[in-house]
Amino acid sequence: YSLGNLGIQRSFSWGDVISQTSVFDKKFDANLDGSRIAFGGQVPLLSAVDHDHSDGMTQEFRVVSAPSQAPWKWLGGAFFYDSKLRDCAEAGALEGLPGLPIPSLLTGLLANPCPGNVQKLAGSLDIGQLAADIKLREEALFGELTRELGRDWDVTLGARLYRTQSSGTVDSAGLLYSAENLGMPESRSEEHSLNSSHITIS
Repeated sequence: YSLGNLGIQRSFSWGDVISQTSVFDKKFDANLDGSRIAFGGQVPLLSAVDHDHSDGMTQEFRVVSAPSQAPWKWLGGAFFYDSKLRDCAEAGALEGLPGLPIPSLLTGLLANPCPGNVQKLAGSLDIGQLAADIKLREEALFGELTRELGRDWDVTLGARLYRTQSSGTVDSAGLLYSAENLGMPESRSEEHSLNSSHITIS
């Protein structure tokens, strides 16, 4: 996991302008020998592996009123978030039993390992693969206005207008999915969008 941040601030007589930028990159790998658990560690016939990679960035611009004796204070800004997630989960069979002939009927029903799982599935038959490619994005505008009421009270009105979007594809291949897909690989695509606003008073 790696994370980088960059903050820039400039002060003026009327207030401050602030920029915050973050970028991230995350990788996750898993290798589970399910058959060793099921058969007491004697027969390594089935394994489950996963490779996950996500990266993205966030950007926020904010303007804030300068400290003063005035009863009014305010801030406003914009926010942006963009992220991509790629995940590939696979099941390998007959691990550690090299030299077994593969029937020609099964050759076309086996999946090709994802690049991040090639080494983990070495010597195994890829009998099931579920690969996802997801994109997430959010855009927002926000603001806040505060009015002091004497020495001990103040009223704040805040609002946020945002839009979120998500889209992606999920692909399946291999013997584990061939029955429900009539022997053919399957691909599904989805896209969602949400526009909303939020107002708070405190």
